[in-house]
Amino acid sequence: MTYHQESHQLELCQHLTDWVICDSQPLTVLESPAFKQLIFQLNPKFQIPNPKYIKLLIYKAYNYLKPLIIEKLEKDVNAVSLTCDLWTGFILLVQYIPYPHTADHIGDTLLAVLNEWGLQDKTFMITTDNGSNMRKAIKDLELAAENIMWQPCTAHTLQLVVEKDLAPIKSLVGHAKRLIDFFMSPKQSERLEKIQKQFIQPNSNSSSRTPICQLLELKGYIRTLEANLAEETDQDSKKDSQRLTKVMLTNDEWDLLRDLIFILGPFEETTGILELKPDEPNENTMNINIENLEDVFVWNEDQDNSNNPNNEKNTNEHQKNVDLNQPMQISGVLKKVKDTLYQAMLFYWKNEREISYLPSILDPRIKKLDFAPYEIEQTLNSLKNKYRKMKLSMSSHLQSSPIPMPVTITTPFLGPTPSSTLYKSTLFDIFNHPSPANNRNELNEYLAIPQIPFNIDPFSWWKINKEKFPILSELARAYLSVSATSTPKITIFWIQFTNHSYQKTNIM
Repeated sequence: MTYHQESHQLELCQHLTDWVICDSQPLTVLESPAFKQLIFQLNPKFQIPNPKYIKLLIYKAYNYLKPLIIEKLEKDVNAVSLTCDLWTGFILLVQYIPYPHTADHIGDTLLAVLNEWGLQDKTFMITTDNGSNMRKAIKDLELAAENIMWQPCTAHTLQLVVEKDLAPIKSLVGHAKRLIDFFMSPKQSERLEKIQKQFIQPNSNSSSRTPICQLLELKGYIRTLEANLAEETDQDSKKDSQRLTKVMLTNDEWDLLRDLIFILGPFEETTGILELKPDEPNENTMNINIENLEDVFVWNEDQDNSNNPNNEKNTNEHQKNVDLNQPMQISGVLKKVKDTLYQAMLFYWKNEREISYLPSILDPRIKKLDFAPYEIEQTLNSLKNKYRKMKLSMSSHLQSSPIPMPVTITTPFLGPTPSSTLYKSTLFDIFNHPSPANNRNELNEYLAIPQIPFNIDPFSWWKINKEKFPILSELARAYLSVSATSTPKITIFWIQFTNHSYQKTNIM
């Protein structure tokens, strides 16, 4: 059999390499008999390269592109904000960090990476979770590079706030977990599913994707199953009826779950806005699988450092402290929940910095800062200082541009000769055409414009108005790019009560 010419074979190998990289395919797929058969059927003339050759192409591509990226960062980038753990968007690199993952090791690695890519002087913000090692690592970086500041992940901070809120309702958490456990067996799950099918249309959608709301939606079906089991005469059903009755939430507990939704609703709304994929469809009600709720109602001790080895121990101790055989005392619980939330919010956001509000005032949707009236004056002063510095920097850049030289013409035999008729007068042009930056205050004009609707993309707005606000647009490009979160997909933390550990991926 004749194969492709070398040039075409190389082109196909490059496409194959692109597929391996873009879809994160393991190189072992190239040795799969089924994959080889597929390629043969699609293109019999193509010779599948061995994994070593693909590795070589990847190394060559990396060595070719890296200096180009560094050059582009040097020429086109003025300000850089980074995240650690964010798997979406632009990933600079996946970097190994020596064990143990102390603040010193993390900080040294980050500093080395910034120097390697020429970003130390351009980086002004790094967003991470609230882990004490990550927090200290960035704080130490601030000493080595004064321009770098630390931004806590808003999603993780909200998680810590709501986990504080679980203390007054840990009895309810335990009771709900016990009810969920009852339906973990295939027999009970199938019984519940059978009842659901009697009442739910096949294409109907759940009104909520949050587990507490789903549990409330299942309440009617669970109650129906309880009544049906009570009417059965066989011993097996009678035993299951007694077990279900024992673990069933009381009416007060069901009501408390519903009341908690209204108290904690703003947290769900906030995480929904922060989430990177807000348009993800809700689960089909028919697929509200009870297994999805298995780990939802497990007590989770609030830990600032997710690497703390005592997390599991603390979790078990809290669960043991709850007497599940005693009904929960509902009186005053809602007030305790509200007070705990309020105190936690004050604690985790007690040290506000200018970075918290500068992106907001540069966002044309919320620039009036109606949500933070006491911070307006301080934020305005901070923005004015940065505006003046940016204006001075841009003016200095313009003044350092080369001075126009007289235009010369070349005539035969005589050589280059200055032409007074072609000289363009530039010395006094500034008086005829004064620079807009020197005669107008962009900041006042920007603040005088009404806010735009919240559903409009602020980056698109600044792109359209870049010529009108050249200085502010540069500031907006920097500060609006600061990520509020360091996580790729935000869980509805308050609604899940999950004990899943907060994983780190150490990515920039």
